[in-house]
Amino acid sequence: MTLTFFEVIFTWWSSEKSNGGVTVPGITAENAQGGEEDLGNSKSDGSSISSSESEVNTSDADKGKDKLGGSSTEEVDAVHLKRRVGLFSGVALIVGTMIGSGIFVSPSGLLYRSESVATCLIIWGACGALSMLGALCYCELGTLVPKSGAEYIYLLEAFKPRPKKDNLTFGGKLKDFFGPLPSFLFAWVTVLLLKPSSYAILTLSFSTYTLSPIFTYVGACAVDEEHKFLESIARKLLAAACIASITFINCYSVSLATKVQNIFTAAKLIAIFIIICGGIYMIALGNVSYLSTGFEPFDPSLSPTTFSDIATAFYSGLWAYDGWNNLNYVTEELKNPFVNLPRAIIIGLPLVTGCYILVNVAYLAVLSPIEMINSPAVAVDWGFRVLGPVAFLIPLAVAMSTFGAANGSQFTAGRFKVVIAPLQKC
Repeated sequence: MTLTFFEVIFTWWSSEKSNGGVTVPGITAENAQGGEEDLGNSKSDGSSISSSESEVNTSDADKGKDKLGGSSTEEVDAVHLKRRVGLFSGVALIVGTMIGSGIFVSPSGLLYRSESVATCLIIWGACGALSMLGALCYCELGTLVPKSGAEYIYLLEAFKPRPKKDNLTFGGKLKDFFGPLPSFLFAWVTVLLLKPSSYAILTLSFSTYTLSPIFTYVGACAVDEEHKFLESIARKLLAAACIASITFINCYSVSLATKVQNIFTAAKLIAIFIIICGGIYMIALGNVSYLSTGFEPFDPSLSPTTFSDIATAFYSGLWAYDGWNNLNYVTEELKNPFVNLPRAIIIGLPLVTGCYILVNVAYLAVLSPIEMINSPAVAVDWGFRVLGPVAFLIPLAVAMSTFGAANGSQFTAGRFKVVIAPLQKC
């Protein structure tokens, strides 16, 4: 893998260097000016370019203008997908990819590091505000550079070489090399590491919480190594089936993929609404003993909260907010992106922030902080306490949430490859 990576880097750099026009034999810095003067004389004589050819080139350049504002003639043959993502689908994409399994399964990491209930809730809100600032920056970038690809296209536009009078200088060569390199490395890491690993985690979480109530109710819980092995095989097979079904949906129709995303986002919001309503009901019954502790440490044996603990708590919270940049991967498919991109971000981020804070309040109305920290699946334990015989709805909600997040991840990953494929020359 390492050898292949350096071979690709060398091949890409060689193609960039040869396309830059700086290695043509017989052309040096001394005679380049003379060649330009000869070319100017030939143009003045009218022997090389006619007026009709000039008009054709001008019309071709006008045809090559991008509807989003691009004017490069190199974009004449570019592939642009139809604009089928509206405001509701944009909000569903942001919310659906941000809310995965984290808020249902493991919100206890932030609580453990904050060491108090009030500090925990404040950090949840602060993480939402910080994510909102980042999303607003991406909103500005998405309207300034209205192209799909998110970070890749922004790095490419920011570091691309600017035209110079003398392109044969060492500085010009150096900038030609470092220009597309950051975006190329980002594309390499995203395609081979980030997207596949997150996709695998989401699908495995889907299979785990889909099969968990089945194994529980049929009494097939793992009690020995053989049963654990069979459960592991069943989860992996269901995860593979989930990957295949999501791939088929995204390959078959963009409209179908957006409809699936909208449905599963609505389903996970309904599940969160059920948890919030259950928490309000328990608070109305007077179960506020855990919430009333405020900034008091819930475990006196713990050491006082340090700055590193707060920083680690922010890290755990920001991981739960990951996904707010996914709409920038499909900017070219968004209807009226200059209006709908800011609106989707302004609607989606506060909605997710409010859901996260209220869900944690609902958890603390039923479970103690120690119980939340020791629980492998907080929402499932909360469901057994509050929902009783219909507690199976919580694992089902987690499965639907992870399926929707996986569908959104696949939707953006496919568009990312469409963006980077024609721009890489290696």
